[in-house]
Amino acid sequence: MTADTTARVLGRLYEAFFAGDPAGMVALMSDTVEVRFLGQARLDGLEEAKRFFAHNGPLLEGLNFHIRRRVIDGEWAAVVWEETATVAATGAPWENHGVDVFRVQEGKITLPLLHALERCDAKEKEIIREGTFTANPDTFFKVLEVLKKYGSLDYTMRLAEARVRKTQELLQDVPPSPFKEGLLKITEFVTQRRS
Repeated sequence: MTADTTARVLGRLYEAFFAGDPAGMVALMSDTVEVRFLGQARLDGLEEAKRFFAHNGPLLEGLNFHIRRRVIDGEWAAVVWEETATVAATGAPWENHGVDVFRVQEGKITLPLLHALERCDAKEKEIIREGTFTANPDTFFKVLEVLKKYGSLDYTMRLAEARVRKTQELLQDVPPSPFKEGLLKITEFVTQRRS
């Protein structure tokens, strides 16, 4: 996956976000997408992401969302952002900032990844915190090293392989046919590409 492809996919994602188009955002996500908001939500799979983004849109009014920096390294990207708005239900002011971490494969967003935070020590958490809030490209590459250390970069691969195995198990009960053979060949191809 090239950095250009990753940049194009993220550009379309944020265009849909700015347009208030949750369906357009979700259309860019893979079936196995995992979306995490630290301390708030963990969404596994496309259906959970669809429900969340459809519900979440109307919660804020007058949203002013600003991308401070994008760092792209092949299929991986980090987008540092800040936002202000008004809470629709109460009229209270809203301010927030953060970083979105993405992996783009085959033109789809696969895993906004915070997997390493569940495993790393306090020093490494500080590296991740610094990397996500300072928008320093050098620090971003240190964050990638932490992700590699804890196998977070391979996490998506394991999820995909599990889905392939499940598909192969389900196909065992299907009578032999050219269609079944074609589906099995596709699963073998996917497994080879992900290993």
